[in-house]
Amino acid sequence: MGDVIRLAVLEDHKVVGTSLAAALGAVPDIEVVGVVTTLVEVRELVARKSPDIVLADAELADHEWSLDLPLELGASGPRVIFLSAHIRPDIVSAAIENGAAGYVHKDESFDALVAGIRSVAAGRTAFSQSVLALVRRGPRAPTARERQVLALVVNGAANKEIAASLGIENRTVETHLRRLFDRYGLSNRVELAVLALREGWVDARA
Repeated sequence: MGDVIRLAVLEDHKVVGTSLAAALGAVPDIEVVGVVTTLVEVRELVARKSPDIVLADAELADHEWSLDLPLELGASGPRVIFLSAHIRPDIVSAAIENGAAGYVHKDESFDALVAGIRSVAAGRTAFSQSVLALVRRGPRAPTARERQVLALVVNGAANKEIAASLGIENRTVETHLRRLFDRYGLSNRVELAVLALREGWVDARA
């Protein structure tokens, strides 16, 4: 990489992406080569402009995740820094496992973001100690009863079916699910099922 860092921005909210690009473009050693809103567009931008770094929102429109982007761009492509409001251990872990060079939370300062970009441009990484500590802790494992509920959720059972299968009240099932959603920062049963399978809490063959 040269003295000027060539940066591409992937952000599904156009106003946010444009504003971010304007602020970063005003930094003397950063040149923003383009702002895009989709994975298709960022692939095309990388092919045309050959940026040094892609600054990507981890979650795009319609709950599409960009976490596979470092794998898609490959070792010879630009390095990827994720900028995200999510600090769930499973998401950060997936970003790291896929080869991300950094993960910056949206609550961090603009100066911290610039420092992260410069660090990655210099061949280092941009993971704060708090992010790394979060990954090391990982999500708290569910209780035995919660695992039973999760196994049935993974198999597509409705609340009434879960209640009948486990011999508990429907409202008890609702309480279990609400606690699981809140604990892991999830919004629906599909996300919960994916997390349960990914963490090995439930056997997919069960």
